[in-house]
Amino acid sequence: MGNFQLQKKLITFKNKEKALDFLVSITRELEDLYIQYWGSATHNKTLSLQIIRKQTQFSIFLNFAHKKYKLDNKDTIDKELRALIKNATDGEFDSLNMMQDTEKSTKISQFINNLMLALLENKM
Repeated sequence: MGNFQLQKKLITFKNKEKALDFLVSITRELEDLYIQYWGSATHNKTLSLQIIRKQTQFSIFLNFAHKKYKLDNKDTIDKELRALIKNATDGEFDSLNMMQDTEKSTKISQFINNLMLALLENKM
C-alpha cells in the first residue's frame, strides 16, 4: 500500500508542475500580446480580444489548479495578476484613441516577471 501512495503523490506532484508550466506559458503569451498591442501605432481590435481571452483563460486555469493542487500562494498570484492586468490595460486600452506606448513594454515585463516568480514558488 505504501508504494501505491508514493506513486499517487508523485503523479500529483508531476501534474501540479505541468499545470504551473501551463500557467507560465500563458503568462509568456500574454506578455507577447501586450507588447504587440502597445507597440502598434493603431488600435487592433483582434489583438485586444486575444488579450482579454488569454487573461480569462489564465484566471480560469489558475482557479482550477488551486482547487486541484492547493497552491501555496494563490493570493499573491491573484495580486500579481491584477497588477499586471491593471497596468497593461489601463489608459486607452481597447479604445480607438489608443496610442503606441513602448514604455509600457518595460513595465509589463516587470509585472510578468513578478507573476512568473509567484507561480514558480509553487514548484519548490
